[in-house]
Amino acid sequence: MRKTTALLAALTLLSSLSPLSLRADPGVTDHEIKFGSCVPLSGGNKINGIGYSNGAKAYFAYLNAEKGGVNGRKIVLDLKDDGYDVDKAIACYKELLADGVFATGLAIGTPTGAKYVLLAENNKVPFIANAGGPSFMAEPLKKYVFAVRTTYAQEINVGVQHVWKDLGLHRIGVIYQNDALGAAVLDGLRKALEPLGGSIVAEGAYPRNTTDIEAGYNAVRAANPDVVYIGGVTVPMGAILKKAKEDGWKPLFVPVPARDKELMKVAGAATEGIVIGNAIPLESEEKLPTAALFRRVMKKYLPEAEPSGLSFLGFVDAMVLTEGLKRAGKDLTRDGLVAAMETMSDLDVGLGPEFHVTYGPKDHEAFHTVAFSTIKGGKVIPIKSWRSDLGR
Repeated sequence: MRKTTALLAALTLLSSLSPLSLRADPGVTDHEIKFGSCVPLSGGNKINGIGYSNGAKAYFAYLNAEKGGVNGRKIVLDLKDDGYDVDKAIACYKELLADGVFATGLAIGTPTGAKYVLLAENNKVPFIANAGGPSFMAEPLKKYVFAVRTTYAQEINVGVQHVWKDLGLHRIGVIYQNDALGAAVLDGLRKALEPLGGSIVAEGAYPRNTTDIEAGYNAVRAANPDVVYIGGVTVPMGAILKKAKEDGWKPLFVPVPARDKELMKVAGAATEGIVIGNAIPLESEEKLPTAALFRRVMKKYLPEAEPSGLSFLGFVDAMVLTEGLKRAGKDLTRDGLVAAMETMSDLDVGLGPEFHVTYGPKDHEAFHTVAFSTIKGGKVIPIKSWRSDLGR
């Protein structure tokens, strides 16, 4: 009799539980989805981590307040600091899993990103979007990893084509951060020049998480190239540009990755005339619906933060993630999110025809193009004609 009573009680309890309470995947309740993000909120790259995450926070605030979240659930962003440090990144990721997040991503960085990608695959937890463009985000294909922006390699290749053919500048040097990010820029530049019959005329490195740029700067300046790529993060990039201005050295500088407003804050007038590769169009472009939405949302939900190209990227990355969650439906699982992301094909996200989102079972990179801009008189301006807009 006791066994029968206990069995009936257990069956009654199970019948009262919703499907969500029985699922294996954490981070999802009837009312919330918890998403985890590790970015540099301290250290030498915090200006970028804060800028990028501001865009994502603004989008989720808008989504929750004006759209009721996704399929009736609000997005909760569990945002933590990795300090742009590989060891801290591993600890940060483990904290997110301990917090019970459903998925991770919206990260920034190549050295730290390499760890997140590996951890995502090992733990079978979706990792969606990195503000950086390392090739490992898309190649080789990884089941649980989705890139939104195109790679640094593609950005550099397109830029080199313009520099070489449109401007007729063939002597190209590079100053790079001595880590995975710098190596990606260096490798991308070599591969872009090779089909043109060119090669890097000078290269110099500097240590990561420092502004100790003197040796690398001097090595490249001595060769006096026409174009100088800078591979690194914002603060040391700014130091290089300011020193060049002080020295009166005026090659065409092409920082990769360039964060327009953040770099202008660090280097001021020394950013005049640089070339910026943008993973998405500028947030100031009037005709783009998503750019207009971004400006409105930032003003309403995060008025203390200055809108920038980097925060716009965070906004768009959060929007693409949300589309995947929407398609995954109410019965949300991690593998279901992966399958839903792969259904996006030629999706118009309000960024113009060149920036439609396309994923598939064999392609986890949404965008395959890049837009370029320059800085004139303290303003970021789209490049329409390389020759006339750059004045060379």
